[in-house]
Amino acid sequence: MKKVKNIEWDITTEELRDVVDTITPELAAKVPELTEEMLKDTEMAVDYLRRRPGAMYKLFNLPSSVDIHWDECDDDVIVNWLADEYGFFINGCSIVDEGYNDDIKRIMKECLEKRDYKPTDEELDKLLDIYEDCQSWVGDEMRTGRTYEEVEDYIVHSRTVDEIIKPKGVTKTWKVYGRVGHRQKRSFEASVKWDWSDDDCGIRIFEAINADKTGTNEYTIIKITRNTARECYDELDGQLTDGYFENAYYGDVIEVKEEK
Repeated sequence: MKKVKNIEWDITTEELRDVVDTITPELAAKVPELTEEMLKDTEMAVDYLRRRPGAMYKLFNLPSSVDIHWDECDDDVIVNWLADEYGFFINGCSIVDEGYNDDIKRIMKECLEKRDYKPTDEELDKLLDIYEDCQSWVGDEMRTGRTYEEVEDYIVHSRTVDEIIKPKGVTKTWKVYGRVGHRQKRSFEASVKWDWSDDDCGIRIFEAINADKTGTNEYTIIKITRNTARECYDELDGQLTDGYFENAYYGDVIEVKEEK
């Protein structure tokens, strides 16, 4: 097994006590420093293991349910194996415990909502099924994909997300005023609503509400519906520069927040 250097173990005292309680004489023989007296004194053993990460590696350098060729593994593989095998929290990377299905779905939902998706329980179940198929398994135990970072990476980069969870659309609204001392030129025109949605761009709806509906020429109300909030802002920028307002000067652009 390779020497793994400079690994910081973020393990609680309670977790270390659990480790010590499972140490058998045969296992302890791999770390001669763990004397019989020390194993009888849990606090002493915990203190020793906490101060000596090397002892942890010696202790758990054992054949697992997976036939691992330790000498061929890089450091990350070894660390991840220890994390999976013993449920530790290593380098701030949270390991999903038993009942991981619910935990993974919770993480998926959180990551999706950050990207303005609104997944249903049925969609989350489908996504979880595909996610599990992408992982490594030993018997009924999933050995990879059990950290928050792995789930988040999948949500951000997998095309499967868009195939299963159709964006419901995010709508943003703005008032676009004319230049200081001037009315908004486009407000004199008829209100319009265009839907350019398709399979390539997803949801793309643009609406300009003018004086024929608002009764004022001070501003035009713009409503944009896209897949995400970020796309709404990008669409607005395009409409202001070379789109709907290309031939109309404008002043303040004020977002209208939805009332909660």
